[in-house]
Amino acid sequence: MHAQRRRRRMQGGGGAACVYRMVCDAQETGRGPRNVGALGEAFVAAAGSTTADDGEGERLSAAETRRNKIALLIAKLHCLPAEGAEDVLSKITTKLTNDMSPEKHKEGLLQFHQCGGVPPLMRLLFEMENKCQSAAAPDSAQAPTTHNSAQRTPSFGVTLNFYDVTNSTIPLTLTNAATAPAATSAPPQTAAAAGASENTRSGGNLTQVQAEAEAMSLLSSFITGTSPDSRLVLLQNHCLVILRELCYFVTDAGDDIARNDRFVQLLFRMLRNPLTFNNSVGLLEEVLAARPKGFCLTKINNFQEFVCGLSVRRMSFFCRILAQLIFDPERFTIEAPRSRELIQLKSLEELEKPLNIDINQAIICGTPDILDKLVKLLRAQQLSFGNWVEQLMQQFPSTADILLLLGLQDDVGWDTVGPNPPANLSPADVSLNAFALATHQVELLFVLCALLGGKRKFEVQDKLARLGLIPALNSLYFKIPWGAPETHNAEHGVHGPGCECNPDTSLKVQFLRVILNFCDKDTTYKLLLLSESELESLHCVQLETFRKVMPNALIKDKDGLLAKVAKTLRVLPENSNFKFWMASCVEGFCRNVEPVCQTWLVQLGILDFVICELGAGTWNSNALQTDFDLMGELIKFNRHAFYSLDVLMEDDTLFDTISKTMVTNLVDSNVFLRSLILSSDAFKKEDTEAKRGAFSMAGHRLFRFVEQNVHNITETLLGILTVEDVTQENICCLNTTLLLLETVRRHSDLTIFVNEIKRRVENGGGAAKVRALFKNFIELLDFWRRYYATRGTDRLGLETSSRVPFEAWQETAEAARACLAAVLNEEGNAEATETHGKSV
Repeated sequence: MHAQRRRRRMQGGGGAACVYRMVCDAQETGRGPRNVGALGEAFVAAAGSTTADDGEGERLSAAETRRNKIALLIAKLHCLPAEGAEDVLSKITTKLTNDMSPEKHKEGLLQFHQCGGVPPLMRLLFEMENKCQSAAAPDSAQAPTTHNSAQRTPSFGVTLNFYDVTNSTIPLTLTNAATAPAATSAPPQTAAAAGASENTRSGGNLTQVQAEAEAMSLLSSFITGTSPDSRLVLLQNHCLVILRELCYFVTDAGDDIARNDRFVQLLFRMLRNPLTFNNSVGLLEEVLAARPKGFCLTKINNFQEFVCGLSVRRMSFFCRILAQLIFDPERFTIEAPRSRELIQLKSLEELEKPLNIDINQAIICGTPDILDKLVKLLRAQQLSFGNWVEQLMQQFPSTADILLLLGLQDDVGWDTVGPNPPANLSPADVSLNAFALATHQVELLFVLCALLGGKRKFEVQDKLARLGLIPALNSLYFKIPWGAPETHNAEHGVHGPGCECNPDTSLKVQFLRVILNFCDKDTTYKLLLLSESELESLHCVQLETFRKVMPNALIKDKDGLLAKVAKTLRVLPENSNFKFWMASCVEGFCRNVEPVCQTWLVQLGILDFVICELGAGTWNSNALQTDFDLMGELIKFNRHAFYSLDVLMEDDTLFDTISKTMVTNLVDSNVFLRSLILSSDAFKKEDTEAKRGAFSMAGHRLFRFVEQNVHNITETLLGILTVEDVTQENICCLNTTLLLLETVRRHSDLTIFVNEIKRRVENGGGAAKVRALFKNFIELLDFWRRYYATRGTDRLGLETSSRVPFEAWQETAEAARACLAAVLNEEGNAEATETHGKSV
């Protein structure tokens, strides 16, 4: 009955239902805006019959009534040119935003999308762009006074912000006449404004009074509607706001818009107009996020020129777009690719064209002075993120909203924001400009992090080091409340209802990721994380080079950035989410660093801290792996740290806890186990070459434990993975197993060692278990050979981290495979002989 009633409502002759049906028909048949005549007739026929009665005495629900009214407005949009759409857009915005709960707001947007509201809005934006270009095109009679705003350079820095009085959700930013859209007829100017304008044309310098007078005159023309472009700008912002809301709340709408490359290019062009910049950024961010393969910047004309012309404030806001352009979701998937996928991915990378993300990073890195702008912007964002900042960001996530709230001008005073305001600021102490910039700290740090982790990471690291990135991060470090409780307002996130982002947590994580990506490379630049005095006390040979080549890159404080991170790590609460990232930063610094730096970190108490963490037994899986990895990097090839580990584990209970944890969690502890083996061999080799007493591990308690349990450990490692389970995260387990076998091959007989493992496995599970275990590892060895065959960088990394030539790794893999295969052949022959004997 309900379905029949609804069908009668939709099929009846009521005006609203008629228009709604025709709009749906137009969308289903693909006619869309082309069906202007039929839609126009339907709208005229229905204009006077928008009541809640459908003609059969049945009253429509409030939702159906609203839906039909939205359908009427969309039908009219299909019929109207840009000049006549202002009233309709205002009504649509009112129906979708005014006095509505979040649920009704989302419902209204969904109805708007289902009624086909997206195509006419996109059409209007294209049409208005053409009209703006026509208005700005030079005419023979007006050539001396008409200019293209996109090619104009600002002559003064005064900007005024106001909101359209008919719709408070649409911010408009008015700049000086040099950057505002050209008008075909200008309103009467005051004497001061006329003088200012004349001074601009003659190339003179404008005073602040003259600049303000001209700007006020321009503002008056927009408010009174005497400027021909004012209505177009209002319409453009209406369309941008509605489309942004649709992309945010209606997934299908965002996907439809994101697939249209021409429309994405239009949004990039609209960024060049300061009057539509804010809303264009908001919509473009949502559109780029909805594109599965990203967007290639080669489709945008003069992109580098546009970025070079951005002001400090707009550059801060534009980081939202940069973050989308250089972020590849497929490289940050939750589930890591498996073994066969890893090999296939590498083959595809070699055959396919460069990815959009790599092209974009090349274009962005090639933009003159962009990295310099980002570092300067970071210095200007030296603002602590307290609870009051988080609350304001949750209510006003848009820069335009922040500007209006604080009464700031769009481009005045941004280049003079103080780089070092005091920490623990209250709202009364904050520079308003610094606060508005600080709302984009997360996006800025994300961009720096992505560039440092991209294919041009070494080039980016070199430039950022010379520009003083590390001192800027060091200055910001103590303005971040690391020990503050980690809270989250689940009701109102930064990006709206349902958003789970926490501004405070996101900022801290991105900050630490920048440090990690900067130091996670085998270059001398990671030493810049130490202060100048620390480098001097460690007698670092690179210090003089730093002083001569990049004096601004050195930290002048007593403690460097790494020391600050290490000391904070030791005092963070047990359940802090930031311990993982801080430990990862210290571990990344330790990789392939000089032993003197490892010893310095041990003296700071990091090794003691890690041992206490492991001994407490309260870790989770991520923390366990991080702690073992950090401990492994601290002791690797370092005699002082190696023996310090033994001293710190003198307590029997502590030793038993850590040793048991190590052998029962080899996926997490295998890198530490590898460091024990590599370091022992390195010390023996050094002593032999120096012709001194051979290094003995007899006194090292933990290594002695490993030697006594080497067969059990190897047996576990042989079966800890299958080929289907291998990812880039756990392939280290396979390398550790090979290293154990390589050590046995050099110091004893590999065949005897394998036969002993066979005997132990047979005693516990019989011949079938031996066959399954050895066959599994043979498959892993075959995968290992194929994996490293096409990865020169990974081969070099394996050599560098282990100091074992890759040829030795290959020889061990071949020898181990031969031994295991021989055992399987013997088992097969023995089984065949036994079967034959029984049959006889």
